[in-house]
Amino acid sequence: MILASLLLLSTPLRHSEVSWVEVCVATAFTMVLPWLYLLWSTYRGTVSDLHVTRRSQRHKIFALTAVSIGLGLLLLSLMGASQRIFVEVLSILAGLLMVAMINLWWKVSVHMAVGCYVALQLCTSLTLVPPVVFFIAVLSWSRIRSQQHTPSQVCGGVIVGVAVSYLSGWIAMLS
Repeated sequence: MILASLLLLSTPLRHSEVSWVEVCVATAFTMVLPWLYLLWSTYRGTVSDLHVTRRSQRHKIFALTAVSIGLGLLLLSLMGASQRIFVEVLSILAGLLMVAMINLWWKVSVHMAVGCYVALQLCTSLTLVPPVVFFIAVLSWSRIRSQQHTPSQVCGGVIVGVAVSYLSGWIAMLS
């Protein structure tokens, strides 16, 4: 969540056509409101922890987040926001939907999906490939070492992150 928020908040620095107002609205609906709901759910005891380690508890969080993102997209549309902010938010929504669908049957690492996606989005030249691969390897190791995920769940998260990164590029080319 933190990495995705930082990536989203950095959009005006990477794409001059995106305004800070657009980024604030996008961040509020894609990150802040879902995070507040997760905090509230954890406080109430309806989810086990902030990482929502129990797969059965993730669906409600995913659904609420998707609705929040949809409302954010509607507001951005009414604001006449730039195409690039839609690419960013639609990419986040695509990642969420992929992870949500997989989690119907299997617990994939959301941390790895997001971490891999963010790292690849920031990888703008071949000289950045070694640090990105190192980051992904360390994050993978930490998820397995902390016993939050199995190696296959971590690999699944990496695959989702790579897929969303490519999808993001494809959406950007279409817009």
